[in-house]
Amino acid sequence: AITASLGNLNAEGDREHSLKTFRILVFIFHASTAFCGICMLLCMNNFISLWIGEDYVLEIRVVFAIVFCFYISNIITPVWVYRETMGLFRETKYLMMIAAAINLILSIILGNRIGLSGIIAATGLARLLTTVWFEPRILFKKKFEENVNPYYLQQIKYTFQTILCAVLAYLVTQNIPISLIGLICRVLIAFSVVVAVFILCNRKSEEYIYIKNLIESILKKYV
Repeated sequence: AITASLGNLNAEGDREHSLKTFRILVFIFHASTAFCGICMLLCMNNFISLWIGEDYVLEIRVVFAIVFCFYISNIITPVWVYRETMGLFRETKYLMMIAAAINLILSIILGNRIGLSGIIAATGLARLLTTVWFEPRILFKKKFEENVNPYYLQQIKYTFQTILCAVLAYLVTQNIPISLIGLICRVLIAFSVVVAVFILCNRKSEEYIYIKNLIESILKKYV
């Protein structure tokens, strides 16, 4: 939904503003992905158990593999959106084929060794080995004309924060019984933990301050 707006922004040629917006999007996507991924981790098997019974509950490593693929796909989304709006197609035209080949090879190897979870995880690993590190490098070199290392460090920092959120949320929710109310409680706890950790760890960052000011200005209009 934001692609058109970003296209207009990037067409204006204000590289500094475009980079600032990109970093804000990285923060938003990572925080929202952390929340959704942790909810999947905490609630997926409980939901399946309530829905169609415990016989269809997934192995925990399969759940981890699904969440891993979801996580990798979503934290790289701002890069993909900027790539499309900035027209970086020629530079990455072979990357998808390489990623597909790695995905196929890893699916065969991991599938034979650890089963379904290996096949699912292969997709995330293939992206991690290709698009996750290569596409940001192209974006920063061709369009932002900046060093890509701060972006990598930003993503690593958010990843550690996400892991911390997942551990805390699991410890708090592990004794909640399987029920509809229990699912709601898990989601609320996951949301609270992610918000608390990301605010605490990023309260002085430019991205968080911008989002905070934006939310406050919206609330002043309607509250």
